[in-house]
Amino acid sequence: MSLGPGTNTGSLTPYFIEEVHEAVQAIEEKDTEQLKYELGDVLLHVVFQTVIAEENNEFGFEDVLKAVCDKMFRRHPHVFSKDREYSMEEANRIWERQKSKEPKENLLDGVPGSLPELHRSLRLQQKAAAVGFDWDTVDRVWDKVEEEFTEFRQALEQGNKKILKMSSVIFFLHLLISAVFMICTPGWR
Repeated sequence: MSLGPGTNTGSLTPYFIEEVHEAVQAIEEKDTEQLKYELGDVLLHVVFQTVIAEENNEFGFEDVLKAVCDKMFRRHPHVFSKDREYSMEEANRIWERQKSKEPKENLLDGVPGSLPELHRSLRLQQKAAAVGFDWDTVDRVWDKVEEEFTEFRQALEQGNKKILKMSSVIFFLHLLISAVFMICTPGWR
């Protein structure tokens, strides 16, 4: 199966992302007919990516299926356990414990840089909070926002366009908004 000249994993990525967003929209709208259609499109992109990998002798469908099965059994033993049922809290704790055993270079690994900024910020905050990187009052979050914004402004005034400083400002602004409204905001785009 050839996908055509010039087709590669990168050239398909924008369409893959679009299909995932269309599936999410169908979920949010509780449109099961549309969801069925959109999941087919997402699955088609999984097939495309795997075909390209096979053509490049990187991996095949069997490898993809084995990887997802291994991950499911490793991260979700509570699902496959016949011993007893687990509460949602226990299941989440098991999942976090299992995931933490996987090799990673730092705490924030596993949060894709390709996520929309607010969603990425939320996921980074959740990971940081899990190890105590959290503030107990809104005033302390405000202080951190002001500190990060000052550092960002100074970097810009010195001609240094630090993207990392901008990301810090976004991170702490999002944390502030979440703290003020005490809401989780994964739907924000």
